[in-house]
Amino acid sequence: MLRGNGKTDLFFDDNDFGTFLHYLKKYKGDTCTELFAYCLMNNHVHLLLRAENDKLSLFLKKVGVSYSSHFNRKYEHFGHVFQDRFKSECIDDEHYFICALRYIIRNPDEAGMRKWIDYKWSSASDYINESSIGITDTQFAFDMLGKKQGVIALFDAPLTRKLAEPVIRRRSITDADALKIISTSAESLNYDFRNNIPIELRSEFIKRVLHSGVTVRQFERIADISRGVIQKNNK
Repeated sequence: MLRGNGKTDLFFDDNDFGTFLHYLKKYKGDTCTELFAYCLMNNHVHLLLRAENDKLSLFLKKVGVSYSSHFNRKYEHFGHVFQDRFKSECIDDEHYFICALRYIIRNPDEAGMRKWIDYKWSSASDYINESSIGITDTQFAFDMLGKKQGVIALFDAPLTRKLAEPVIRRRSITDADALKIISTSAESLNYDFRNNIPIELRSEFIKRVLHSGVTVRQFERIADISRGVIQKNNK
């Protein structure tokens, strides 16, 4: 989470919101960062991200510095725009991911501003429109939740363990199954994944594996392929 210095507002008009989103889109591509959800509130920002540790800090630094320059120049402001360093928590299981996704999207509801589905400055529109070209990387959540209907059900209903458990079971793939999927995908291209897959076939191989439900974390661990290569070839 990023917060305005002294809890002061970060955004005063649509141009400010749009400028911040521009930097999110620009730097997530530069740093191979996945953005699963965002919500821009008046004085703080919620982000659900996945990136390598050094890339995550670099991504947030670039966004913060660029937006601060915009803010200071536009409002003739001097000093820090953001309060301290960003606050973050590690999400290490899918139930936690679902909770975080729902919390971020529903932030306008919880703040008493407006219903999440009508809020302009969050990932809600990307999920509702099932967008593959917006700023949000929606596919990971779509694979878990079952496209638009599953997303609306999650965001509208109270989040309980009973709601989340079927989603977790549907998404969970063991490492043993992941290994079989990786091996089969490589063999279908007449290659052994333990050897280097030719560059011209790498994108097809990676997409086949990920579309079968293997997570990026499993893929990079089992096939010894870096996260950056996986993300680059899954666009």
